[in-house]
Amino acid sequence: WFDDSGHGGCYLPETWTVQYKRGDDWVPVDPLNQYETTKDGFNYLCFRPVKTSALRLAVQLQKDVSAGILEWQVR
Repeated sequence: WFDDSGHGGCYLPETWTVQYKRGDDWVPVDPLNQYETTKDGFNYLCFRPVKTSALRLAVQLQKDVSAGILEWQVR
């Protein structure tokens, strides 16, 4: 996560989750470790395998600010 707090409007998010598409619904993955929110570094989330056509991040921002993603990798 990108964070320039004190210099701009990007802060770490309150929370985030990974979701996958199942039919017409978005469903949270079953994580195998805790969600972390590390500033300017990779946050690794392992989850039980899913078969899907799409993944997304569901992000809850802090009040009145934005958040930024440096990079997102799915392996």
